[in-house]
Amino acid sequence: MQSVSHSFRQERQRQVLRHSNLLWVSSLAMGLVCTAVHPSRPDMLLVGGLIVVLALAGLALSRFGLLWQEKVTGFRVMPAVVVMTALQSSVWGYEAHYGGLCLTLSIAYVGMASIALYAHWRAFLAAWAPVMVLPMFVGPPLPTETLIDVHLPLMSMVLLGAWQGHLMARRATRRALVNKRLNALLARNRDTLEATVGERTRALHQSNERLQEEVALRKQVNQSLIKHEEQMNLAMTASGIGFWDWDITARRVYHSDQHRFFGETASAEDGVNLVARVHPDDRCQVKRALSAHLTRRSDFYHARYRLLTDNDAEPVWLEDSGRVIERSATGQAVRMVGTRRDISSDMRQREELRLSASLFNNSSDGVFVLGRDQRFKTANRMFSQIVGMQKSQLLGRDLFAVMPTHQSQHIAKALLNNGRWHGDLVIRVSGSRRIQVLLTLTAVRSKDRSISHFLGICQDLSQRYNGLIPTDKDAYDALTGVYNRRFFQELLSGFHQHEPLLPDHYAIAILNLDDFAALNRHVGTDTGDQLLRDVAARLTNQNDPLRWVARLGGDRFGLFLEYEGDRTTLEECLNALLQEVARPMLIDDQVVSVTASIGVCRVQSDNIDTLLTLSQQAMIQASAAGGNGINYHAAYPPGLPQLGDAWAREFRQALDGQLLRLDFWPRTRLESGRLEGVDARVSWHHPVYGRLESDVLLSMAQSVGLGQSLQYWYLCQSCTEAVRWQREGCETVRLSLRLASNQLDDDDFVDQVSAVLAQTGLASDALELVVTESQLMADVTHVRGVLDRLSRLGVKLVLGDFGAGQSSLSHLKHLPVDALSLAQNLVREAVAKGQQPVLKAVIEMAHSLNLAVVASPVEQPAQLRMLKKLGCDIAQGGLVSQALSADTLLALVKQRHQMQLAASPIQVH
Repeated sequence: MQSVSHSFRQERQRQVLRHSNLLWVSSLAMGLVCTAVHPSRPDMLLVGGLIVVLALAGLALSRFGLLWQEKVTGFRVMPAVVVMTALQSSVWGYEAHYGGLCLTLSIAYVGMASIALYAHWRAFLAAWAPVMVLPMFVGPPLPTETLIDVHLPLMSMVLLGAWQGHLMARRATRRALVNKRLNALLARNRDTLEATVGERTRALHQSNERLQEEVALRKQVNQSLIKHEEQMNLAMTASGIGFWDWDITARRVYHSDQHRFFGETASAEDGVNLVARVHPDDRCQVKRALSAHLTRRSDFYHARYRLLTDNDAEPVWLEDSGRVIERSATGQAVRMVGTRRDISSDMRQREELRLSASLFNNSSDGVFVLGRDQRFKTANRMFSQIVGMQKSQLLGRDLFAVMPTHQSQHIAKALLNNGRWHGDLVIRVSGSRRIQVLLTLTAVRSKDRSISHFLGICQDLSQRYNGLIPTDKDAYDALTGVYNRRFFQELLSGFHQHEPLLPDHYAIAILNLDDFAALNRHVGTDTGDQLLRDVAARLTNQNDPLRWVARLGGDRFGLFLEYEGDRTTLEECLNALLQEVARPMLIDDQVVSVTASIGVCRVQSDNIDTLLTLSQQAMIQASAAGGNGINYHAAYPPGLPQLGDAWAREFRQALDGQLLRLDFWPRTRLESGRLEGVDARVSWHHPVYGRLESDVLLSMAQSVGLGQSLQYWYLCQSCTEAVRWQREGCETVRLSLRLASNQLDDDDFVDQVSAVLAQTGLASDALELVVTESQLMADVTHVRGVLDRLSRLGVKLVLGDFGAGQSSLSHLKHLPVDALSLAQNLVREAVAKGQQPVLKAVIEMAHSLNLAVVASPVEQPAQLRMLKKLGCDIAQGGLVSQALSADTLLALVKQRHQMQLAASPIQVH
């Protein structure tokens, strides 16, 4: 939009051009009259001609000036008008010195100029000044009387009138421009207002329609809610479930079915002081559960407690579940609702079952149950020790196949006829050893008097266990008295003889005391040793499913659990162990408290050789998460079915049919932005389960015995692709492969790597293998030996996930590694929690040992900037590049010749 001053100038120029035609026409006419009156003057023809020419030129200037002003923005024609006016006025000033009619016409010309040029004062002065001045100097000049009486007064009056007209014209022009702008603004605002009103009208109409629809929908919802509420009330009444609503701010609680649960007849609101009625032994538990949920440490509130009755009868067991449904702006809980259920009968049955199970499992006699076909259905620990067989080996086997005796026919006939047999037997156990037992078999009948199963009780009269419990002192830990590491490893090796090995039946756990080294320095080694003895005693006092306890060294204990598929029992046992260890201990007049971290691995047919390693990894992760917790080693992700022979065949077909896919994650050197290497990952797009990534796929392959086949394919295929890149003329791209948890346990692994390198032709220094901290710490001596052999082979080695485990500098200085790969949480917390000094110290320590530092994955620009600032060498992740196929990576390297992949960083794709 043009400025006001610019618009004003344009308007004045337009007025001058429009009205100057009058001046030029008048000048032309008066010039012709002057020429006609004095035809005898010698110069009249020349002067008249000039007047005519200048008048015609002025007319042309006015006409074309208006056209150019409309077409050309900012066009200025006034200088030309002023010049033209001055020239013509000079001619009329010359004519005026003749006096008479010429003087009158000259003054008339100036008057016409004041009318035509009123909008532009300088143009008028250009027309007035020559006529005013020239007659007084051009000879012969006018007589003095004429100048004083006629010329000067008339010219002064014309000047004064022109000035007043100019001022009036300026004011009128400004008012006209303001009015024009106001009218335009008013029209624009009127259009905008009409559009806004129309839009608001349409929006209001639409809102009214939506409101009517919502009102109708709300009516339907309310009717549905009323119906559902009635159904819910009926269902809760029929199922014996009550409802409570706690207004925390107002300190009011509504209890439904108060009389049924509490035996009260008062108002349902504020009628019961629940905390006062809870059994004293359960109050702390209820308060802890409630506090944990109110402070957002748990998603739901759940508590089981005993309620004291008015008549001092047996306490009533109640189960409460609830959740906060409303919080204030500051996060404080405002309202909480939940349900209540009477579980007294369930708890009585559970107690009876617990007592029965305790009696069954902890009996000093061997107890077992047979089916109608006289095959084993279950047995306790003592019977397993007597016959020298694990429980899984007993299940489903015939009685006399386990306890072979020449009296088998006599016993079977007695059970059939009398339903009972009792007597001494000599049986063979462990193949050839014979022992004497006292056996009692009793038939248990159902309501229709038919035999449902048989109950057996067996006593070892020789008072010797069949060799499962060792008698030599070398099997026990000298400090704690529990079994030692050697016995525990022999116990685990027994899984090789299990035929069949029941799935989801056994578990191996490693319990490690949190920060025991610091505690030992603080309280002294004597107190620390006593603490270990107390912890061992507490562990051995636990009941089923905990079978064996061994001290593996230092503050670590190995646990053998037989949970028989009941994962709830397994979790309850492990939680009980944590609570038992955390219970304060009184040692030498001082109270000592310690917590523990437990790593658990469920025994499967494919992980028998790596049970301790996998449990160790899970324990390290539990400790890294803050301790005082339990971490399970996951064989494969939750939600996938149990893997069997069908899945194994399908996976074998995918492996043979080249259906597996290799993806490559480029790595960039942060200082130069050049491609440093690639991280190879294997995946499989399953038609049912979707994309299975490398770690998940390897775990699933191991669970069906195909782990080694997948690892070999992974190694061969990756090296083959790397060699193909070299043949295509690209520079050497270092290939990085992550080792599986059990690859380092394979004695032939180094020879396998050497054979693959020789077979594919890949240079050994072009291959990089990554070993994690957890793999290293599982068995430092063995892993170091494998790494030394790989280093002598020329393969580059990287210690992965550094900072997440418990590796020490003493180990790191003696390992033949070439680089460190930072743990993901170390980089993430350095940005999120401002822990840059820790990350900086790790990077500087690595550089002091001449080790390169790799950060993976790098997903945020802030992480990349921080890593560059702290001197990290290599980065990999989605911010650098997403995963690429072998062909895509080859094309990229060819195109860019390994130029900067991520200098800014620039994403590859």
